[in-house]
Amino acid sequence: MPYDDGFTAAVNGEPAAIEKVDNGMMAVYVPAGENEIEFTYHTPGLKISAAVQCRGTCSVWSVFGNFEEEKGHNGKCGAKAKVCNRGKRPGRRGRRPTTG
Repeated sequence: MPYDDGFTAAVNGEPAAIEKVDNGMMAVYVPAGENEIEFTYHTPGLKISAAVQCRGTCSVWSVFGNFEEEKGHNGKCGAKAKVCNRGKRPGRRGRRPTTG
């Protein structure tokens, strides 16, 4: 089996050291006779990369997922209040004539 970081080995249920032999193959020392050899692989860096991905996703959700609509927005256009021209309060584009 080709050697790679992330492999662990057990011989007859006991942890065993893995050696790199023959230009990139794996080997373990075993006692004479019938033995059970088990190789297990865990991707190096998987836990830390999953944690970083989770934190990044949560950061994006916290920034972009919590926008609230402004008061006074009628919501008919389906857009957030910051990008919608509908529902603006009177007097923003032009002043209403005053009587007086």
